[in-house]
Amino acid sequence: MCIFSFKDGLRTLGVLDAIVSHDRLFEPLMCHAGDPVLTAKIIQDAFVPTMSAVGSSKRNVENDVYSWWLDLLQDIEGMCM
Repeated sequence: MCIFSFKDGLRTLGVLDAIVSHDRLFEPLMCHAGDPVLTAKIIQDAFVPTMSAVGSSKRNVENDVYSWWLDLLQDIEGMCM
């Protein structure tokens, strides 16, 4: 099922643990309560990545991962519209 893959992805980066630990904070983001609609931008703004120094090999990998994360958000949003 898609939900299990989604949860596994969130668990990989520790996001699922944050959601579970702070469920009240995430409730407006994760539960539909009418307008506004949850968008990729809302999810993107909810998480601020901590990146390594510019120019480091870690930063290059982090930039790739962050780019994939943003693409995933856009893809999911596109499927839901």
